[in-house]
Amino acid sequence: MLDFCQIQQLDEIGDLPLETQPKLLRFLDSKETHPLGEATPQRVAVRIVAATNADLERNPSSRTAT
Repeated sequence: MLDFCQIQQLDEIGDLPLETQPKLLRFLDSKETHPLGEATPQRVAVRIVAATNADLERNPSSRTAT
C-alpha cells in the first residue's frame, strides 16, 4: 500500500544540475523516499510534470555541471 500520492511540478528542469539527475532518476525508478529521521523508506506514487523554456534538443552540449 502506498503512503501518499501527489503530483510534483519541476519548473526549469533544463537547469537541474547534472549531479542531481541520477538522484531524481533513482527516486523515479524505485518509487521510494527515505524521510529524514525514519528507519525505513516510504513507498510513494508521484507524477512528475517537468517544464523548461530551454531548447534541450537544439543545444544539449551547452549544459555543464555546476
